[in-house]
Amino acid sequence: MNNPKNKQMAPMDMEDDFFDYDTVASATECTGLIQTPPVSDEEAEAYTEIYAIPQPENRNPDGLQQKEGNSRTR
Repeated sequence: MNNPKNKQMAPMDMEDDFFDYDTVASATECTGLIQTPPVSDEEAEAYTEIYAIPQPENRNPDGLQQKEGNSRTR
């Protein structure tokens, strides 16, 4: 009969632990990407409180920001 004490375990690869270190629960959350750029300093600050993303350095409007109250039309 097989004795469970004499069984040898297969060597474990270090990469196995690495890939399971920080598993992802959602593909769309906490990626550091925001769908649209913040339109105000308050909105940018709110993003940095929730996610670990740097605050934008460019304070000049470059046409990519959308003013609050306006909606995009397609």
